[in-house]
Amino acid sequence: MNYYVKMVNSVAVFLVVALCSFQVNAETMSIGNTYAGYASSDIETKYIDTATGNLVDKDTFAGLFLVNYEGYNTWGFCVDLNTPLVLGTVFDQSTEFQYTTTFDPGDYSNNDMLKVEWLLDKYGDEAYDNGEPYKNKSAALQLAIWEVLYDDDFQFVYTSGGPLSSLYEKYETYIDAFNNGFNSSYVSTGNYVVVDLQTNQGGDAQDIIVKVVPEPTTALLLGFGLLGLCAVGRKRA
Repeated sequence: MNYYVKMVNSVAVFLVVALCSFQVNAETMSIGNTYAGYASSDIETKYIDTATGNLVDKDTFAGLFLVNYEGYNTWGFCVDLNTPLVLGTVFDQSTEFQYTTTFDPGDYSNNDMLKVEWLLDKYGDEAYDNGEPYKNKSAALQLAIWEVLYDDDFQFVYTSGGPLSSLYEKYETYIDAFNNGFNSSYVSTGNYVVVDLQTNQGGDAQDIIVKVVPEPTTALLLGFGLLGLCAVGRKRA
């Protein structure tokens, strides 16, 4: 009987740990129609195009995407300034995007992706706030992500005293925190994947970094069930 108890205990521990550390790979994903941020008419950015070396003016969306990934809700941010998210209608809840591949952020083409992970670890959940994303925080964090990805050549253009002043101040807060807090000792948490998206119509969409988490309800239910088996086994023993 002791053998039975030990076996159940071992299986329970293994499965709970596996569930808590599991990263999900989705066949499809959808972008929510609630977009937390600012539209292209509100945000102007400039950055150096590495392919040409030229300074590029870019009107763009800046903010957080609500993502449905493998049947649960999470969030993501753009890591690709050059490619629009959607060709056609923007942020249609029913639109699904096929991924061509997913990358570990460390394997992505941009070598500064670890800096993005640092920002997301500190501020991503704050911007998302349990499913109620903050417009200013989300847009400011997106701009900070582009800043660390595109280095000092990236510029967020705004009018002092205008409606985006508070957004710029939050952006500066994130950049200052990064400059003072990020160092070479930071190690990737493994909580993110970079998703290379394609539209259903076959066109390119942008790459986004998505927080990947297990389904907590399923993990907890299975974990409690296994613990219950352990308790029964102990009682019989």
